[in-house]
Amino acid sequence: MNSSFTIELRASYALNYLIYVQNAVLNKRETGSERNSKFPYLNCDDWHLTDDNFEHVFTEVWEDMLGKIALNPQSDHNGVGETERKVYLRLFKPDREGELGFVESWQSFNAWFGGYWGHYAIESLIDNTLINEMYTKLRPHFQSNKLSILVLYDEPTFIHKELKALQHVNVVSFHQLRHAFDQTIERIIRG
Repeated sequence: MNSSFTIELRASYALNYLIYVQNAVLNKRETGSERNSKFPYLNCDDWHLTDDNFEHVFTEVWEDMLGKIALNPQSDHNGVGETERKVYLRLFKPDREGELGFVESWQSFNAWFGGYWGHYAIESLIDNTLINEMYTKLRPHFQSNKLSILVLYDEPTFIHKELKALQHVNVVSFHQLRHAFDQTIERIIRG
């Protein structure tokens, strides 16, 4: 058994930005009284997102960003919108309006997520009892010293496959931690 095993649990800037864009797109697509509104509920028309198979491009950007985080966890920070601008710009039309749309969407996201009501709030909702239970259940199954778990504020609807671990990095939504804990732990163990 590994006596120095640690779990790093944090809200991902890079991936939560993608969830933010995803949810704005979903809100735009859904109409009528059956709408299941998601945060952020805002008009994203001025963002000038790409029309070319958005969900496919979204999945590619998601996988690229997750790969970068797995290789270098320090790449997932509040400045990731600038350092990974080229990757995120693939979600937007390839013109000046698309670039301005990216800047607007990043500023909107960062105004929320960079403050107390964003990533700090998400991380503070995960209490010590939950963390201790995770540690107890996961520790016997890992030989590595560190397991990273990136927490999303909402489900990655456009990712049409099970979220798999990449190296030592796992991705879970807050909902999965709170309402499907045992299944989420099993998924992390399976890798």
